[in-house]
Amino acid sequence: MSIFRKSLLTIGNAGQTTGADLSDIDLTAATLDSRIKYQCMSSHAFIAADGTVQFASPDVWPLEYRDGIAIGRHEPEPQATNHNQYVANFQSCSAFVGNGVDYHGLPLFFCTFPEGNDKYIPCPTDISGAGTYTLSYYGLYNETTNAITSIGRPICYGMEHPSLDRTFAVNITTGETAVLLGDFKRITAQRFFDSYRCICSVSTDNALTQLEQRMMTAVTNTESGTQILGMPQIEAGEIATSPIITNGEPVTRADSSVRIKNPGRMATSVRVIYTDGTSKLFDFNGNDDVDIPAAIFDWGTRYISKCEYLKS
Repeated sequence: MSIFRKSLLTIGNAGQTTGADLSDIDLTAATLDSRIKYQCMSSHAFIAADGTVQFASPDVWPLEYRDGIAIGRHEPEPQATNHNQYVANFQSCSAFVGNGVDYHGLPLFFCTFPEGNDKYIPCPTDISGAGTYTLSYYGLYNETTNAITSIGRPICYGMEHPSLDRTFAVNITTGETAVLLGDFKRITAQRFFDSYRCICSVSTDNALTQLEQRMMTAVTNTESGTQILGMPQIEAGEIATSPIITNGEPVTRADSSVRIKNPGRMATSVRVIYTDGTSKLFDFNGNDDVDIPAAIFDWGTRYISKCEYLKS
């Protein structure tokens, strides 16, 4: 009898082992695999199948697309505050800002710059003190006026020598990137893309009294021109996170988390595969699940496409 009972116990354990689902997780599938748990207390931006930027409900991790092709889901993001309060109310910044236009789901505006100097739209913020800050905005190349886009000037009041860490543009629809040219005063984006997000990061070692974002056009002083600009964002940290809509005051988006389950504790690790061709291995260490760390790349430039379980 004791031998018979031991045999039954062995068969039961074998059944649990073979029942653990360690198949690959396809994050390009429309339905999120039940072995993954996503959490975010805020709505958050994603790129839908039609190419528009939309906002998902809290705790929903939607599938994202490039040129209509499913590519995966964006990495979990750190908490971020958009300290630029002029997004939906961008017209409050300057008389140069005219009517609004919904472009790919983003609130952009027609900005008409007259002849002469000072072709910029000032956006003061509540940021002060030392630190690293990332500035970004969206725009469209204007074929009619041949305007060259420019990310503008991150003006740091109260200090003389901030460090401009990086400057580049991201194509809104394809995710392609291009390095911008210039110095601290003006970073020229030239005509890399028809639609773009310009990004720069600035570091300040000493306390500043205020950080101001200036969105500019590079038409010459003897010319006038119209350009479509908008969605200014200034946030603490080294990356540009997903768009955060403001309307008269700073807005904070909660952090998000991604947890991958370890079915039956049968896997030793999981390999996460990204759309940039890289992958990273995360060990379960005998636990029921493992958390994927927050993104260290700008939003819209890298996605998670697949997860592979590994056994020793």
